[in-house]
Amino acid sequence: MAKAKTTSKNESETGLHPKQQDQLVGHSLQEQLLLKAYHEQRIPHAILLSGKKGIGKATFAYRLARFLLASGIPIKSKPSFDMFGEPAPAPDTSQSLYISPEHPTFKRVISGGHTDLLVLDSGDIAVDQTRKVSEFLSLTPAEANWRVVIIDGAEAMNRNAANSLLKILEEPPSQAIILLISHNSGALLPTIRSRCRIIKFNSLERQAFDAVLKNAAPHIEPEHYQKWAVLSDFSAGVAIQMQVLAADILYEELLELFSGSKNIASLHSFAEKFANKDNEAKWQLLQRLTLWLIARIATQQLASEVWAGEAAKIRQIFERKPLYFWSDYYEKCRSLFLDTDRLYLDKKQALITLFRGL
Repeated sequence: MAKAKTTSKNESETGLHPKQQDQLVGHSLQEQLLLKAYHEQRIPHAILLSGKKGIGKATFAYRLARFLLASGIPIKSKPSFDMFGEPAPAPDTSQSLYISPEHPTFKRVISGGHTDLLVLDSGDIAVDQTRKVSEFLSLTPAEANWRVVIIDGAEAMNRNAANSLLKILEEPPSQAIILLISHNSGALLPTIRSRCRIIKFNSLERQAFDAVLKNAAPHIEPEHYQKWAVLSDFSAGVAIQMQVLAADILYEELLELFSGSKNIASLHSFAEKFANKDNEAKWQLLQRLTLWLIARIATQQLASEVWAGEAAKIRQIFERKPLYFWSDYYEKCRSLFLDTDRLYLDKKQALITLFRGL
């Protein structure tokens, strides 16, 4: 039995997992595009969902998967039954890809127990995992009219895995669809991209961003939506993760370091927090925020503030150094972060070196 990845404790802490989301916000054009293809019986055998992390691509993938598993294209379709042997309610396929959370298919996808759905999650996706896709797709659908594969973080496939997937895409089986989710589609093999229907996803508008946070992360107070929107560049999924890692507090500390108001002792204390090898998520967040802040200082694009007064503080920081300094400093920091990760350098010493350069 092919099972979707179960929701981990960490996922529950950072908001609803995409497979639990019954609402899609901000991507109606993409939905209508595939709904039209469904009604015209032209659903592609492989679809690449491309765009920034945290804007709803995975939510869309599970939405489409549920829709196909619950309805299918009824050419020689058979009725779907729930666990009590009664015919499952037929979804309304005329206006959207929506499937009710009460529908048996929705519940089976959440539990990871739908036999016609296979999910490969992000990480270093190896060749043996993509071979599972071939084995899975060679089987006849057991519960639905379709077999659906979701590969989340497709750019993480190593070369052998990508080549293995390419063979599947060159001779796609019938009644099957592969949904590739990628935050960096340029990292995929061109031959894989050429065999997929590419659906691009844009950043959420502010109203849509707020709606996603309200639905997926009700623990975040609406008065804080502004700072999370700016810090995450309007990526709701990223914003939810940032909130758990207290990115707003870390960003405030970075502003103080860049302003020159901290002494050497304070710098050592700050850097010490990232020396622990178990603090990898916080370390990655620090890299993201540091480079983002430097770019923000250099470009002075401050129309949207993280909080009131942030823009004024950044302008003061900008005036401390000439413009060329910030451009050079960005490249220096980026290289130092890359070397620290690649060569397993001392993180504390790397940060002290970096911030003393200010």
